[in-house]
Amino acid sequence: MVKICVEDLQSSSHAMKQSAAAKLRLLAKNRADNRVLIGESGAIPALISLLRCSNPWTQEHAITMLFNLSLHESNKAIITNDEAIKSLVYVLKTGTETSKHRSSTTLVNIERDCLRKIHASSTTYLNPSSFLGGDFAVEARSE
Repeated sequence: MVKICVEDLQSSSHAMKQSAAAKLRLLAKNRADNRVLIGESGAIPALISLLRCSNPWTQEHAITMLFNLSLHESNKAIITNDEAIKSLVYVLKTGTETSKHRSSTTLVNIERDCLRKIHASSTTYLNPSSFLGGDFAVEARSE
């Protein structure tokens, strides 16, 4: 099922992309082994591209998936590439309140190195703590 969903993330159909992201989100929610499998399947780059999607539901599924995937160490290195950081910042600037919160918790979860990259790649200063009520103490749990 993971392989089919990852293939659907590459579809030209927006509905298929949204459906695939939603299914992967459910698979990764409570199972660490699924997070590893999804990360190894090549889903992360496709999910990163969905962060710039104009559909708020698709964007929310993608950012929640990235947060869930970031709970596994091997996925963090893939999520911290420059394009991913820029896309996470994009969500912080333009997403729904839920997407902004999940983007900020993803960034916090993938450590302070990401925050340095955000500051270096952003033309404006973003204070992720403003999306967390000023508190960086984020509990790492699945959404």
